[in-house]
Parts: sequence; structure tokens; C-alpha cells
Amino acid sequence: MSEVKKTILICEDDPVVNDLYTSHFISAGYNVQSVATGDKVVPAMCEHKPDIVILDMIMPLKMGYEVLEEIKFGSGDACKDVPIVLLSNLSQPEVVDKAKGLGVVDYFVKASITPRELEEKIQQYLY
Repeated sequence: MSEVKKTILICEDDPVVNDLYTSHFISAGYNVQSVATGDKVVPAMCEHKPDIVILDMIMPLKMGYEVLEEIKFGSGDACKDVPIVLLSNLSQPEVVDKAKGLGVVDYFVKASITPRELEEKIQQYLY
């Protein structure tokens, strides 16, 4: 019997970055869904039931903080237990602290991590 593939939801508005991470995770054997605007994150979480979410902070229509607040305070129980990892170029301590206060399990700076390194880092939240 084969192992069930884990599902990753990538929330990234930059098409190049989105394609890079989507391609990497698909080739690594994951199911991948992606959205390019913040307003689509929670509906996609409810529809696809991902095992983890990779969320950008700066997105059109709804910023990462707003998405996190919606998940923490307004989306119902279905989304609350899904681990969320931020992947952003914002790295100021106050940004990281605020995100962690809203339930983010980890935070990575895009410019400082490769898709393979990110995959290795998020393994702890998937298995």
C-alpha cells in the first residue's frame, strides 16, 4: 500500500516564486494547490484540507496578517489546526513576532532559503 501524499497549499502572488515552489513540491511527491491572492487562502484551505500552508505576507486583496487573523478568529475549527509557515522577504523581528502570535509555526525569508531547504524544514510539521 502506498503512502498518502501530503497536500501543501502555497499562497504566493509572484508567479515565478509560486511556480518555483509548486514545481519543486510536485516533483518531490506532494499534492500542491496554490493561490495568488490573500482572499483565496481560507476558502482554499477549507476546500483542499492541506496538511500545511506556505503563506506570503504581502499579497493582493488580503495581506498575510489579515489571513492569519481570519484563520485564528473567524474561519471555524476546520482551518485552525493546519500548520502555517510564512515565506516572506519581510524579516523584521516585530513582523516575525506578530506572525507567531497569530499562530504561525515557522518563518523563513525567501531570499535566504531554497525550495529544497524549505522542504527539509517543514518535514517536522508534515510527519
